Amino acid sequence: MGETDRYSDYRRKRSRMPLVYENGELISLLVIHVVVFMLMVTIRLMYTFTPETSNDFYTEIVPWFHLPADASVFISRPWTLLSYMFTETGATLIRLITNMVWLFTFGYILREVAGYGKLIPVFLYGGIVGGLLYLASYSFIASLQPAGAFTGMMGANTGVIAVAVAATVLNPNFRIFPMIRGGIPIWILTVIFLAIDLMGGVGNINQAYFIAHCGAMGAGLIFALLYRNGTDTGEWMNRLYSRFMGLFTPQKNKVSSRHFYETGNRAPYTKTPVVTASRVDEILDKINQKGFDQLTREEKEILKRASEEGEGL
Repeated sequence: MGETDRYSDYRRKRSRMPLVYENGELISLLVIHVVVFMLMVTIRLMYTFTPETSNDFYTEIVPWFHLPADASVFISRPWTLLSYMFTETGATLIRLITNMVWLFTFGYILREVAGYGKLIPVFLYGGIVGGLLYLASYSFIASLQPAGAFTGMMGANTGVIAVAVAATVLNPNFRIFPMIRGGIPIWILTVIFLAIDLMGGVGNINQAYFIAHCGAMGAGLIFALLYRNGTDTGEWMNRLYSRFMGLFTPQKNKVSSRHFYETGNRAPYTKTPVVTASRVDEILDKINQKGFDQLTREEKEILKRASEEGEGL
């Protein structure tokens, strides 16, 4: 039995709400999409109580969220390179539900095969690369010009594609629905998903969408290949996020060792590491990537305490 298997029971017992605690990244992405969708629906409904028509909603509000095809417009709205991948309008409820189902499916699988801290970076990489190629397509492909004033792209498709490809490349034999003859390999599900998505790019939708989605596939592929070789290109995002959140965390009062050691013959202060489910998961991921021997003394102590507490539950 491997080192990570020794603590698998602890991980399950400590998570009373596994969907939330073990899939925080995934839940966060789903919530953001739903919140933005409800915001767009609310604004669209407000237009029904004004003299303006619903078409005004798409010409006055949507362009501030979607990724414009015109590079000159994008320069004045650079935030749309991020906002577009979280935006669906009130007229595309079915599309939102479909994207969220695919995101949940492949996002969950990616967490299983790669661990924590990978989903959001892959999703963003796919969206950014796909968005830049979308802009480049309109700028350099003559057949797509001129772009209409309100032509743009929005939706989670590019990010979901990157997640699907990354999960598949990392473990193409990962199986879903194991009760059906041993399960269905993930690569089959990915092929079906990509076929449905990319066929839209060569059909009635213009070629810029197709190029953007191919770029998202490339982003997911590159992330997975680098990760398999030991390079986590999303680690800097996680560090940046941790530092940002640290700005809102109250600083603990530091204990002066000089004053402590002058209080008699008491033993020196020793730090007792706090055992949390998220900390244990981080250590288990480190074991998978670098081996048990690379753990620090504190990390080994946390695993030891986690095992003891797990057995007592």
